[in-house]
Amino acid sequence: MIETARDASADAQRRPVDAQALLPGAPTEPSGEVPPWLYQAIFDTLQVGLAILDDQGTIVARNAAWDRFLLSGFPDTLALAQGVNVLRSVERAQPSAILPLVEIGRGLQHVLERTSAEFQVEYTAGTAACPSTYEIRGFACEFASRLWILVTHDDVTIKKQAEALAIASAQRLKELNGDLEILNTRLERLASVDELTGLFNRRAFEQVASREWRLCLDENLPFSLILFDVDCFKLYNDSCGHPAGDQCLRVIASILNESTLGSPLSVARFGGEEFALILPGRSLHEAEEIARSIQARIRERRLPHPTSGLSPHVTVSGGCAGRDGPGDSLIAVIHRADQALYSAKRAGRNRIVCTPPDATAALAAS
Repeated sequence: MIETARDASADAQRRPVDAQALLPGAPTEPSGEVPPWLYQAIFDTLQVGLAILDDQGTIVARNAAWDRFLLSGFPDTLALAQGVNVLRSVERAQPSAILPLVEIGRGLQHVLERTSAEFQVEYTAGTAACPSTYEIRGFACEFASRLWILVTHDDVTIKKQAEALAIASAQRLKELNGDLEILNTRLERLASVDELTGLFNRRAFEQVASREWRLCLDENLPFSLILFDVDCFKLYNDSCGHPAGDQCLRVIASILNESTLGSPLSVARFGGEEFALILPGRSLHEAEEIARSIQARIRERRLPHPTSGLSPHVTVSGGCAGRDGPGDSLIAVIHRADQALYSAKRAGRNRIVCTPPDATAALAAS
């Protein structure tokens, strides 16, 4: 008859433990079974204090680590000694300043009443400068049709310190990640914003214009661009000074920015005294109206320009261009807007010129 693996396993469980196989050379009982003292010796090798309670709550066995706990000097440890009924002992005990006897008794009662399979209690001992944390846990155990309770006592100070350190480290890491995100946002802003005016810089203009251009192509929408130039700005700097020139650019930037509030328009400092407006979804005719409106608002501010030769106040010239069908490109639109701006300045400044898509060659030739 072939013995199956299940049969062999069941038979092995029925046979007594072979002490010589477990510990070669160890003395055995006449029956060959492991003697009780050997179980106790193994029991005592555990570093965690361990006590076994019967179904009445009496401690019937414990290991050496549990005894060391009893000898720790706490006045309440007698309530947890060998042969003591913990439930009755806890009931008679005075409130403890160290051991949470009431909590231990309550947890033990729940396990004995089978309303809970385990309980856990922590307490702190030692000095304020060097506290230690201990953990007492109880587990229900069914053996030989009877309920037993295994109770452990362990020093979890290092574990708790590690947990606290892990929590603090995680919190610190979260804070550092938050700080890093803020710094990255600031760096992105510094990399994309003109320091003087607070508008997009040339780099950001190119990124935004490229993105909006693709969206307009995908949705077959118009796309327009306006380039502005402050008239006779070098003369303004020479006569009024560079600080005044910087303030003049800030005022114009503010007017441009206010003109785009609540609309999908983007403003950038294109370079020096030049500014650009990206107008996705706007036709060339709409771009011209926006340009003239901004020009009028700048004129209304009446910023003094003593050496302009055009006006006693600061004026601007503008060039507008728009997308010309599917075969057009962003570079071509920017070029046409630049040509229109050049045409406005050559025609006497303080004016807006719009370049039709087919007029680029004529402007270049004229």
